[in-house]
Amino acid sequence: MITIIEPREFHRLGIAVDDVPSAREWLERILGGVAPSIGRLDMFPGMDSQMVTAGSWPLFLMQGGPVARFLERRGPSVHSYAWMVDDNWETEHFVRDQGIEITGVNIDARLFYMHPKQTNGLLVEWCSTHPTRHRREAAAPRPEPDPGGPGLVGVREMAWSTAVVNDADATATWLERLVHAERVDGNPCGPAAQERTIDLLVGGIVVRLVSPTSSDSRYARAIEEGGARILSFTVRVDDLDAALAILEAEGVPTVYREGSLAATDPKTTLGGVHIDWTQ
Repeated sequence: MITIIEPREFHRLGIAVDDVPSAREWLERILGGVAPSIGRLDMFPGMDSQMVTAGSWPLFLMQGGPVARFLERRGPSVHSYAWMVDDNWETEHFVRDQGIEITGVNIDARLFYMHPKQTNGLLVEWCSTHPTRHRREAAAPRPEPDPGGPGLVGVREMAWSTAVVNDADATATWLERLVHAERVDGNPCGPAAQERTIDLLVGGIVVRLVSPTSSDSRYARAIEEGGARILSFTVRVDDLDAALAILEAEGVPTVYREGSLAATDPKTTLGGVHIDWTQ
């Protein structure tokens, strides 16, 4: 019996969008994303989906089906984290033993979600297969993803994904008890007087937990309007000033800048998805 979840690798960052083909085109053109040859993925009935690798991260674009209600409530936005584990059912039993409700179960695809009402707002999926293999095919390491080209903005990598939460310290402690995680220092962040920021390395990606401590924090409005949730992802570029200038020319204005950390207007990125930029 496991005593803590050990993710094998990062599976995907789920992103709910209004138009999958348009979102894919934007990611390919701006971030140099690459869509694998598997094309559309039928994970759930009625859901249109497409995997795009950008900066070595698998980004899973979704619309329709079970994501339709999420889009009605949130609009286009980051939907969920997903990690692969060696034994999905053992992981499910462990999660249930922690008193966490299970939702979104897909037996054929061997995946399930933890209910965000019991996970400090984080919608997290655990799975033991990956979309490049057929359902029920034995789990095996997948080939290294093609990071694609740099795109227009010179992408180096995906730096982290941010979840805005009510209490970053409490959420970090909870997450560290549930899954193997390591604290990471040194990434640029907002003013300490306005928000508490904790970065955790989980299964190959950095999860940033931010809780606003002042109404001046750029996250204050986000949590007031939508509550705790996964809010954004951050792209690391070669030259931040040059990247922001290119984005501006593409109709994507900067709405926040604090040193080497910037945010662009979400209305101009994937129809409403929050994206941060750093170098």
